[in-house]
Amino acid sequence: MIRVPRFDPRGRVNRALLVGVPKYDHIRPRDLAAVDHNLTQLSDVLRTGKIFGSDEITVCRPEGVDKFTKALNDAVESAEGLLLFYFAGHGAIPAAGDELWLQMRNARVVAGSAGVFQGSQPWSQVLGTLASSRAKQIVVILDCCHAGNAARVWEAFPDKRNISQLMSVQANNLIGSGSGQKPTPFTEQLVRILRGGVGGNGGDVCFRGLSEELRAYMTRHWRTQRSEEWEPQSRPGTSGTDVLLATDLPPVVRETPTPWWRRNPVLTAVAAGLVPLLGWGTYVLTNDTVNCAPPLELRLLTDPDLEPTVREAAASYLTSDANHKDDGCRRSGITTYSAGATDVVAAFRDNSEAWQEPGNGAINPQRDIGAQPDIWIPAVSADVARASSETGRSSVTLAKGYRWRPRRSCWQSRRMSQGRVPISGWRASSTTWSRRS
Repeated sequence: MIRVPRFDPRGRVNRALLVGVPKYDHIRPRDLAAVDHNLTQLSDVLRTGKIFGSDEITVCRPEGVDKFTKALNDAVESAEGLLLFYFAGHGAIPAAGDELWLQMRNARVVAGSAGVFQGSQPWSQVLGTLASSRAKQIVVILDCCHAGNAARVWEAFPDKRNISQLMSVQANNLIGSGSGQKPTPFTEQLVRILRGGVGGNGGDVCFRGLSEELRAYMTRHWRTQRSEEWEPQSRPGTSGTDVLLATDLPPVVRETPTPWWRRNPVLTAVAAGLVPLLGWGTYVLTNDTVNCAPPLELRLLTDPDLEPTVREAAASYLTSDANHKDDGCRRSGITTYSAGATDVVAAFRDNSEAWQEPGNGAINPQRDIGAQPDIWIPAVSADVARASSETGRSSVTLAKGYRWRPRRSCWQSRRMSQGRVPISGWRASSTTWSRRS
């Protein structure tokens, strides 16, 4: 077994900056009560982990970027051994998904823009500031929606030898914050491991072991709001050195007292008969769930010349009030992509079944264009005519009950025309989407 070198920060000047935003002025959901529990419990467990002294842990609830920047600079300038940065709150991404923005309490998203987030800090800038520290090792823990998008920034960073990054969820995924009566699901498990050790066995906790156990647990027990497996991501520093985060932890006591009813054989027999009947109800009552149901994800195909404009319109809609219910949950998500008109027309007109259920032949629209879309916005209305009139039909019927009907220049699947996803506030014009006046 290869022994991984380990950095032990004990005896050095270490700093932990814990940033959390439990309330928002403009972004929904505005109340993230669980974040307060995150900050309290994480700061407590770090104090008992024998790496950070009480005076080396800073808790910051920033109203805006200025307070955040000051706390960040103070931690960066004073750390010499281990610098730990933690963030919990809302995370936002632009349409391209190549950046993660950490949103402060007064954050806003500029209407009609695909990537302007006022009152927010881009992760590339935060990572650059952290890297300027004299600290020997830097550990990042991000607990927010889209946390995995920060991996792209880390991967493009020039010197990441001593920067290890742990992200609560894979890229492009929203996650729930829980009931608000305890920490968020990810940080709850983070605290559990830092308190009782990997597997509850006490001893030392290092970055790699922590990351592996978190990923295994969250993947088994939780799902994102897109109903995907919840998979935390990690990027250890490229130097190959692991980082000690807690030490000399006592193991978790696993004593399970015998329930009182098991001491009575009659009651034990009755309980055994009731378990099959109550099992489902018990699961519903005790199993945690995320706050929002997964929104319907829509695929939007357009012409390459229109893609920037359509992508911007879709991104603006996704963050608008029209795409959110009263409880702050999203109604829908939109994935935008493009392909040439000739290929798309041929796929609709001649290869619709192969597009939905590709075989092993040379014709494979899924490979050449992408997934079959829910919405098609061509560059000109003539493309719609080419995809329909040459077949002598006014609509194109696809496999599995989809029917595509031309609507001006925007074609939509039957589930869209039935009104299941109200993309209100937008209408199709001759070339793109425009806002209703």
